[in-house]
Amino acid sequence: MRRHIAAVWRLCETSHKRHSKALHLLENGVNLIYIRDILGHASIVTTEVYAKANPEMKRQAVEAVASKTLGPSRYDDAAREDLLTWLRQVI
Repeated sequence: MRRHIAAVWRLCETSHKRHSKALHLLENGVNLIYIRDILGHASIVTTEVYAKANPEMKRQAVEAVASKTLGPSRYDDAAREDLLTWLRQVI
């Protein structure tokens, strides 16, 4: 029984190390395709799990796209505060 527990423990350690390494690679800008090849996944869908795991990376990606899409704000700080005050009153 102890051998089975030890084998399962080693498997979990290996899986954890693979997952950690994949996340570190992704956080350092390595393309998901290369991570797929390193991990030996047959499908990129399996590897995409790592891309969904880090909320900070998601936030950075959304901010990067938003800055290109939205452009500069048309409101200065005072106008923005006036708009927010008006919206709070309406709602």
